[in-house]
Amino acid sequence: MAQRLLIVRDITSFDFPAFFSPGKDRPVLFTAAGWADVLLTLDRRNFGRFFRSGFYSLKVSPSGDFLAAERQAGQLSLP
Repeated sequence: MAQRLLIVRDITSFDFPAFFSPGKDRPVLFTAAGWADVLLTLDRRNFGRFFRSGFYSLKVSPSGDFLAAERQAGQLSLP
C-alpha cells in the first residue's frame, strides 16, 4: 500500500522571526499566539517583557491587570 503525505495547516508557524529563549515556556507562548487573543500569566520572569509590547498580535498580561482593564472598558461587570 502506498503511503500518502497529508499536509495540515500548522497554526504555530510564523512568517516572521520569533526570538524567545528555548525552554518550557516557548510552547506556551507559541500555542497562545496560534489560538488566543490574550495570554494571561503571572510569570513575570519569562513573559514580563511582553506585558507592554505583546508578542506580535498576542496580548500578554497578568490576570489582575487584564481584569481591571476589562472592567474599566465596561466589558466585565462584577457585583
